[in-house]
Amino acid sequence: MRLFNHVSVLRFFLLLLALYTGFAGLISCQESDKGCIPNAKRCKENSNTPQICSADGKVWMDQSACADSSPICKDGDCVGYCARNATRCKDGSNTPQHCDPDTNTWVDQTPCADPAPICQQGRCKYKFMLCAPYAMQCHEDGKTPQMCHRDGMSWIDREACPAQSPSCEYGGCKYGSVLCVPDAKRCDPHSFLPQRCSSDGLSWIDQTECTHPTPLCKKGECVKSSAGPSIDTFKPLTGPVQLKSGDTLTGYHITSTNGPCVWGHDLKDVRITNNIIGPCGEDAKGVGVLLERSSDVRVDHNYITDVASGFYAQQEGKVLDNLVFDHNFVTKVRGPGARGQMLQFNAAKGSGHKVLCNISYQGSPGYKLGPGDQVNIFMSSGTADSPILIAYNKILGGGPHEAGGGLLAADFGGDYITIRNNFLLNPGQYGVAIAGGKHNKLLDNIMYSDTVFPWSNVAVIVWGQGNSTSPETCNNHEVRGNRVFYLSKNGFGGAWNGKNCGEVAGWDDNTFVDTSLSSELQFAEFPECAES
Repeated sequence: MRLFNHVSVLRFFLLLLALYTGFAGLISCQESDKGCIPNAKRCKENSNTPQICSADGKVWMDQSACADSSPICKDGDCVGYCARNATRCKDGSNTPQHCDPDTNTWVDQTPCADPAPICQQGRCKYKFMLCAPYAMQCHEDGKTPQMCHRDGMSWIDREACPAQSPSCEYGGCKYGSVLCVPDAKRCDPHSFLPQRCSSDGLSWIDQTECTHPTPLCKKGECVKSSAGPSIDTFKPLTGPVQLKSGDTLTGYHITSTNGPCVWGHDLKDVRITNNIIGPCGEDAKGVGVLLERSSDVRVDHNYITDVASGFYAQQEGKVLDNLVFDHNFVTKVRGPGARGQMLQFNAAKGSGHKVLCNISYQGSPGYKLGPGDQVNIFMSSGTADSPILIAYNKILGGGPHEAGGGLLAADFGGDYITIRNNFLLNPGQYGVAIAGGKHNKLLDNIMYSDTVFPWSNVAVIVWGQGNSTSPETCNNHEVRGNRVFYLSKNGFGGAWNGKNCGEVAGWDDNTFVDTSLSSELQFAEFPECAES
């Protein structure tokens, strides 16, 4: 009897399963026959025509093609291109929207809530404010973007929209109802690739990347650079190339499939000039130039590409003078691990160490893993009379490394390091920084980033780390004359003082929100870098 009951129950569930699967199959068959869900929406394949499913679910019906102010079909609706960096509130709600810089379409942000519950021009503001800090709007002239001051009490004019994007919309510049002027040229603001506008004005089309002898993109064209080789013909040479004291290495295109392209140890009186260096070995050992315990070395006027790091000097704390890295063009710095710099000094001591007039051209994000600290001065010190000098360099692009950035002094300590008169565009999660040590300076640098990347943080940092985390080990620093416009994932990233390095001289003599800056400063030349 008990067995009969179990068998009956089993048969009952099998019967239910059969009925269910048969019914589900019937439903599936019916849905398949219908072709679409009634009243569903989509965009017709390879077109800007919205479609809606018929009431009986049998056919997709074309709607009016997207045009005029809303020329794009997205998820079955016609939408318009937005202007890069523009912000607004979604449909009058408390949900901010920011214009995606890659697709030029609106993207929802976190809805506003207490204590800043009001959405205004795409930012959240307190009730007592005139405007939401760093919100964007257009001046009444229709051509000039404006940004709300960080105190929320006034609007600040920014640079007027250029001729190729003459109208201002939601605080950004755009060209009518299309993305761009047909056949216009530009450089992608993040990757630096030359681009041409499509014939219908609805997309930017990537062109061939710029390389030596015209490695810079300017107004959509590849042009020469003030940094890099002054010659155009090179003899091939397979590395690793080992140097000896007194050598001059010049006129070669040096590559390596295993390890560094150029290396040497215990060298003196060496010059590496007018070469193309890279690609170098694929792993962390694939450095462009690797030197150990060397002095009186000049690395200049080279084009360094596809490397773990550009120049790595491992000095082991010995007092060895005159490491000079100048007028080099460094691109495709890829990491990984502890590498990822245009240049790193590791435990360098002495006088005459200089990093001058170089261009780090990385794009945002960078190549493969991307750069870390693009100049990293690790456990290294100059002297009171001859500090390690990092000056007149251009750091263009950075990321996605979330701990990487621009120019870093005193990583794990170091004294008498001066970082001054450099220009940094979208350099990574930070711009210039002091991480410890004594008598270090950040002077008259310019940092600009008008795009919020996932890694964007803050432009200027003084914050003792590693073995320098108190005023006893981190002190007597100066930060003065720096100018910043640096948007971050938290709103605006001007500066951060961790307040564990004592009083910082000149802190109030910086402009941490300078709306006069622009990305065009990347093309300005430093007179100090001119050569006769």
